[in-house]
Amino acid sequence: MDERDYLRRVGIGSYIKQYVTFHTMRQQCGDNLFMLPYEQMVRDRDASFRAILGFLGFKVDDEAKETAFQKALNASTAESLRNLEKSLGSTHGRDQADAGETHIRGGEIGKWKQCFDDGDLAFAERALNEFGLSLDSFDIE
Repeated sequence: MDERDYLRRVGIGSYIKQYVTFHTMRQQCGDNLFMLPYEQMVRDRDASFRAILGFLGFKVDDEAKETAFQKALNASTAESLRNLEKSLGSTHGRDQADAGETHIRGGEIGKWKQCFDDGDLAFAERALNEFGLSLDSFDIE
């Protein structure tokens, strides 16, 4: 299915379920949950991974840890992850039915604007509104 069909059939519903579940669980679990926006991760992988490690209570506070961190950071590039999928013969989650399918796409921030129009945004807004949410609450560059 194309992006517009995906949005309507499963995309917005799946996103809302994950988003609401995170916020509901955050109320119950306090600071035991961590959310990292995709845009932040793409813009600054180094800071994002350091934030994840910090959340887990791990500090990169010596040369050996910094070396290991840089090695892991280099292994997490889109190209490295695609190559790992190729060597595995499947996606990392082993959840794609089509041979050669990947979760690793271009990663451009704002690419959605090439796929969706004002009608799609209105559809998403209506779906979000059913849960007391609005696109205004999100950074949709």
